[in-house]
Amino acid sequence: MKLQAVISGERIEDMDFRLSLLLKATELGCENFFSCIRMADGLPQLIARIEGDEGQISDFKRFVQMHKQDGVDVSVIGFEEYAGHVPSIQTFMSFCIVELLDKWVRGIDHPND
Repeated sequence: MKLQAVISGERIEDMDFRLSLLLKATELGCENFFSCIRMADGLPQLIARIEGDEGQISDFKRFVQMHKQDGVDVSVIGFEEYAGHVPSIQTFMSFCIVELLDKWVRGIDHPND
């Protein structure tokens, strides 16, 4: 079973919400997870995709709905079935490392940006 969660709100891209969702997916024993931030209608959206059994998906949805992140003003939470590929958690963690390295390198190369 695959699920896509779409979470909209101000400052959602500044917080460690993605890490919280990754940790929950790992805790639930899910093997496939991915998340990213995208802009829609001028507001950032956190997109989280997860694959698991019915119980894991249900627990993940409940976590997303109940989890409050300090400093984040969540305005909309939506869920929909997802039919596409959801990468392994290991692949997603590698993606996060590359993403952080990219930010670090850009910060060194362009300290005034």
